[in-house]
Amino acid sequence: MTYNLTLHDNHAIFETEDGSRILVDTGVPYTFHTSSKWNFEGTNYTTHENMGNINVATVSTLAGTNITTLLGGDIMSKYKIAIDYHNLTISFESLNYEINEGEQVPLQKYQGGYLLLPVQINGQSVLGYLDTGAKISYISSQLTNGLVPNNLLEQDYYIGMGAYETNTFNTNATLSNGFTYEGKFGGQLPAQLASSFFGGQRQAIIGSDFFLACKKVWIDYSNSCIYIVS
Repeated sequence: MTYNLTLHDNHAIFETEDGSRILVDTGVPYTFHTSSKWNFEGTNYTTHENMGNINVATVSTLAGTNITTLLGGDIMSKYKIAIDYHNLTISFESLNYEINEGEQVPLQKYQGGYLLLPVQINGQSVLGYLDTGAKISYISSQLTNGLVPNNLLEQDYYIGMGAYETNTFNTNATLSNGFTYEGKFGGQLPAQLASSFFGGQRQAIIGSDFFLACKKVWIDYSNSCIYIVS
C-alpha cells in the first residue's frame, strides 16, 4: 500500500486511516507505539511503549511534531519498502514482490537489525548505517581530515539522549555501484554515541541527504540490499 509522506525537518512521516502518525526510522531496531499492540497493513504487531526513557511522547517532543508510532526495523523487515522523498510517498509491499526498477546495491546486516551501506567518503571505504531517522548524516572524526567545516552548527537530537549540536562538513559520498552525491555530514556526535556506533569499518551514518539525492530508494531487508532510482 502507498501512503503520502510529510518531511518534517527531514524526518519522513506518514499517516494511516486509523489516525496513526508514523515516523519512519531504519536507525532503530524496535517499533514504539502508544500501546503494546499495533495493527499495520492488516497484521497485528507487538510494539514497545517504553524502553528506558524512550517512548513516542519523548520522540514527539524532540522531533517537534506529534507522532503515535516510531516505525523500526523489526516491522519494516517484514516488507519491501519504496521511499520517495520527491513525490512524497512511501509504499509497503510483500516480501515476494518483485522490484523491477533501480540499480541494486548490496547491504550488510549488523547486530540488532541495523543495515550497513558500503560507501566511500573522503577517500576512505567505510560502512554507514542506513538511517531514515537521521535528519543529517554523520562521519567519524577520522573521515573529517582535510575537510573544511561549515560556518554554522547544526541542531540535532538522539532518541534516549536528547538534543545537541554538531559541526558539519560538505563532501561527496560514493556507493559501490558508482552513485555519487554530495552530503552534509555531522562530525561531532556526542562521545557516548560515537563510541557506540563507530568502530572498525563502521564510520558513518547515512541519513536524509542520501534519500533526497535519489529519486526513489527501495529497501529490501530480506535480500540485504537497496535499489536506487536516480
